[in-house]
Amino acid sequence: MKKLYLFIFIFINLIFISSCKKSYETYEHYVLSMDTYIDVKFYDEKNHEKYYKGIQNIFNNISSKTSDYLGGLVYTLNNERKVIYDDTLVDILEFAEEYRILTEGYFNPYMGKLTHLWKDYLEDEIDLPTETDIKKLIEEVNKTSFHYDNNYIYLNGEGDVDLGGVAKGYALEKCKEYLKEEGCKYYLINAGQSSISFTSKKNDKIKCALSYEDMYYGYVETKNLDISTSGPEYQSKVVDLVKYHHIISPKDGYPRNYYQSVNVFNNNCAIGDILSTALFSMDKDTLKAFTETNDIKCVCFNKKIIYQSEGCDFVYES
Repeated sequence: MKKLYLFIFIFINLIFISSCKKSYETYEHYVLSMDTYIDVKFYDEKNHEKYYKGIQNIFNNISSKTSDYLGGLVYTLNNERKVIYDDTLVDILEFAEEYRILTEGYFNPYMGKLTHLWKDYLEDEIDLPTETDIKKLIEEVNKTSFHYDNNYIYLNGEGDVDLGGVAKGYALEKCKEYLKEEGCKYYLINAGQSSISFTSKKNDKIKCALSYEDMYYGYVETKNLDISTSGPEYQSKVVDLVKYHHIISPKDGYPRNYYQSVNVFNNNCAIGDILSTALFSMDKDTLKAFTETNDIKCVCFNKKIIYQSEGCDFVYES
């Protein structure tokens, strides 16, 4: 029986082990979008070039809407406090607002000023943010909202929009919808260190193994799965034994270090992207209560397994 090993990195290492009776053609493409290399693989799909171009267009289109840098619609919204109406941006903002409420504020799409403040600190452009500055920005976040009419989207309050915790997952979900409509059945999309989606060939047996740095934890076995991961491995620094990173809690404006990685397993990348971000800032008791109430499958690590939700198919082997 032949085993194929594929290595993918999304803050954790993902190892896919597929057992099958015959080999198959693999076509690999890369999309550069949202400041990320997106790895796309198709298996026995002769129209892979067409599918690749479709995925590229989806990511680039959504990036142009959600980017808070010059040229993006969110950039214009943040700086002018209004932007010309766009269906996609409204859909994402409404989706983000829905999950701001569902997560009781642990996910918040109005964290733009805070995330840029901490990013400047991580890149050594400013000193450690003061408690006074952070408190002021949190107050702004909590008083910010949006509304729209037939012509414009308006930003209310002084906070800025940041859709970094949902944009890739949303784009990946749209890619899944596109591939289903086109009849593409067998693929793997790794959306750059935060979200991954794959479908397996009929009767294939796939194990997704989770590890962090050099430590292997275990695996989840499945045919089709979306995985969303949040962790500070690539955007962090340690100062005076305190680890600072880019995942900022909307509750108090500081990065939390309850976990090294939070991994959500579900069938919707957009939801998974938001949930992994929100869960990362919850302490274990809050996370446990929230996942049980909302039937969320997740595994959380901090050098060793910290929490595994009931019903999750993850097999712990470390």
